[in-house]
Amino acid sequence: MGPFEHEPDLDEHPITRPLAHCPVCKSNHLDPVVETERQTVHLLCRDCSRCWHVELGYVHRMTPAACLGCPERARCVAVYEADQASSRA
Repeated sequence: MGPFEHEPDLDEHPITRPLAHCPVCKSNHLDPVVETERQTVHLLCRDCSRCWHVELGYVHRMTPAACLGCPERARCVAVYEADQASSRA
């Protein structure tokens, strides 16, 4: 191995966490949740029950209607509806 070559560490990843904290409540208690119908992974904030999707460097909130087959969907519906109601007021 030459002086400028780097032996990659097997535990080294370019992105260790796609999202470090919840964009709304700033909690770092984000758990991956697999949406089974489309086989996509979202990140559910265990503190505020908001769900996020990270793709190509962008973060957007998932609507419960888009999460068909998600085992956590019922948990997100009430928070999403309350957020929508407060944004209309």
